[in-house]
Amino acid sequence: MSYNIVIVDDEINAIEALEEVIKLCGNQYNIVAKCSNPLEAANIITEHNPDIVFMDIEMPGLNGFGVLEQVVDINFQTIFVTAYEQYAIKAIKKNALDYILKPINISEIKDALINAEKRVDNNKETNRVHKELIEKIRKEDSKKIKISTNKGIDFLDPDEIVRIEADGAYSTIYTTDMSEILITKTIKELLKVVDSDSFFRAHRSHIVNTNFINKYNKETNMLIMTDNSQVPISRRRYSDFRNTVGL
Repeated sequence: MSYNIVIVDDEINAIEALEEVIKLCGNQYNIVAKCSNPLEAANIITEHNPDIVFMDIEMPGLNGFGVLEQVVDINFQTIFVTAYEQYAIKAIKKNALDYILKPINISEIKDALINAEKRVDNNKETNRVHKELIEKIRKEDSKKIKISTNKGIDFLDPDEIVRIEADGAYSTIYTTDMSEILITKTIKELLKVVDSDSFFRAHRSHIVNTNFINKYNKETNMLIMTDNSQVPISRRRYSDFRNTVGL
């Protein structure tokens, strides 16, 4: 049996690299269309009626989930391609769909194609599974904030941010999974990004998520966070702190 494939990626080089790897995976895979413009992708997919779609996630103008949202009846298997490991991976896994991380390699592509073949042969639930995933992503995206780093873009749920510490024009975001994300934004700029009742500027160099405060030490005037870090509260902000946490 042969399988028709459409590739959607805004980077021409990425499409060409993926095309070469797919060709090495077997003669049963036919690439029937390639698309580098996400705004045209839904029409191309519908026109060619593929069995499998390789879909880049993060694209300018419209991301991969937005493309799928425009497809009325999804009767193909999607293999998501992303350079950002944290982005939507949990939701994709939970909905029993597949993904590969850039830079791609032949063994991962081959495994993803084999898994897609099995699902193509039993695709009664395909449209429902995709639509459920899109709905989950839409809900999550409405909460996420975009943080530009030197490696790309991180999509963070505000509930994953424990605290932020600034050092001049740079700031470090500390997350619940113990990651440290260094970005070129001042504390003032970040306050606008994380505009939420959960965040409090405890000090000119510190923002904390009040949901992750474990303790306030009156003797040292320090907040003890759930990651065991200590954050000072400036004297002039102490009254605001008491009001913020309802004291």
